[in-house]
Amino acid sequence: MSSNKPISGDQLIEMITSAANWLEQKREEVDRLNVFPVPDGDTGTNMSMTIRSAAKFVRERADAKDIGSISAQMAHGALMGARGNSGVILSQILSGMAKGLKDKETAEPRDLVHAFALGADAAYNAVTNPMEGTVLTVVREGSEALNRAFHPDMDAEEALTVFLQAGHRSLQRTPELLPVLKQAGVVDAGGQGLLFIIEGFLAAVQGKPAQTPEVPESAPAGVDDFEDTFEHFFADLNEIIYPYCTEFLLMPDGSREEDPIPALKKFLTDYGDCMLVVGTRELVKVHIHTNDLGAVLGFASGFGELNDIKINNMREQNRALQAQGQAKQVEKSEYAIITVAAGDGLVEVFKSLGATYVIHGGQTMNPSTQDFLDAMEAHPADHIILLPNNKNIIMTAEQAAKMDDCDVRVIPSRTVPQGLAALMQFIPEADIETNVADMSDALSDVLSGEITTAVRDTVIEDIRIMKDEYLAILDGKIIAAKKEINGALDALVEQMAEKDVELITFYRGTDVPSEQMEAYLDTATERYADIDFEAYEGGQAIYPFIISAE
Repeated sequence: MSSNKPISGDQLIEMITSAANWLEQKREEVDRLNVFPVPDGDTGTNMSMTIRSAAKFVRERADAKDIGSISAQMAHGALMGARGNSGVILSQILSGMAKGLKDKETAEPRDLVHAFALGADAAYNAVTNPMEGTVLTVVREGSEALNRAFHPDMDAEEALTVFLQAGHRSLQRTPELLPVLKQAGVVDAGGQGLLFIIEGFLAAVQGKPAQTPEVPESAPAGVDDFEDTFEHFFADLNEIIYPYCTEFLLMPDGSREEDPIPALKKFLTDYGDCMLVVGTRELVKVHIHTNDLGAVLGFASGFGELNDIKINNMREQNRALQAQGQAKQVEKSEYAIITVAAGDGLVEVFKSLGATYVIHGGQTMNPSTQDFLDAMEAHPADHIILLPNNKNIIMTAEQAAKMDDCDVRVIPSRTVPQGLAALMQFIPEADIETNVADMSDALSDVLSGEITTAVRDTVIEDIRIMKDEYLAILDGKIIAAKKEINGALDALVEQMAEKDVELITFYRGTDVPSEQMEAYLDTATERYADIDFEAYEGGQAIYPFIISAE
């Protein structure tokens, strides 16, 4: 790519692909920058999967040529594939940049200045309490430096170089802004991930795009195969009021001034059910079950071009399935509770407590926005409650909730024990406001403990940690590092016992034999006679024990 010419849509595709490839090559390096020395590897993995989703989306829809349309597709792909807090913030940066490139055939350097500024603004607006010393600082200071340095003769290569240089200076200052980074001896992982993405952009501009790394494609974390459910299949064909399952992508052309998303939602309400309208003013994804294809497609096409149209006749699908004895009746419920957990044992515990569906994910693989949207679509209800059960999944759940047209509530559970405590407060007969209030209140009624191993030497909260030591974590804070697992368990249980708890429950991971669990339980029962102890098979990886106390 010649750097002294405007950036075209095709060239932006090359830049996004290069960025995705480069970040994937650097993913483990970013993961190692996580402050907590635990083997969850979230930031690099989440940002990599988010930008890869953006790259995949634009490559599959290469019919558009102008940079405005391509950037909108980039933003939508990132939005749907966003995983974890870092992925959500990255998707917002790309969404802001897309707004800066809207309606552009090509992008001049001055357009990049505007795009980066809007990207920084969008990132800050996405976070309830923006914190300096993070990726937010890096994108803002990089954008501000680019704005100051801009001159009429600047080309794309110089613009990206200016952003990178300022971004690297900003990244090196992040430990001064966040003491926890300084104590751990690392810079901000999200900021580093962003700079690797910009490096990928620059490599493409210089004609040396990063190539695809030799790594297997990661399986998506979220909604797997929905087991044996056929959400749109009914025992009685007469129950299918709206037989045509319809999906399409709308690329608005600007011929109508009104925002297509609220207009489509309002119009389609009278033409079907199971409606989903998400996206931006530049790219909208629509799903609906309808009996009037002409009205649906005709109204949507008034906003612009329709692509990837998929129409399935659900009555015909049901006839085929009934012949196989597979169809079963599924009705829209008043409530659907969608939660997140990793490990067969934990999945069963959540289901036994009333969870409608469990998205497989957690510390080692955060589900994406699309995973939540798919789960909500597959389990229609008047009220949908999301339990993320991980502090790094809350933003993704909240983003998905905003994009769905149903009444979706997020209970901000930060741990598995919090999710279980919230679920136990759910009463099917109660109204949604009562349930949300009671479930939210339950989050503070439980202590959450975890045992895992350190992946590197570091110092956290004045605790010196050596690689492979067992870490005792209480409510997100490392309280001890021990050479033996029982030492870490002792430290954790002791602090829990000091809180006057009545019940401590252990969920053992895949690497913990049942005999080891039983032996420790016997010891704990003798030591703390006034506390009840229970143990269940959790089946989770990485964390030998997840522990709740109440």
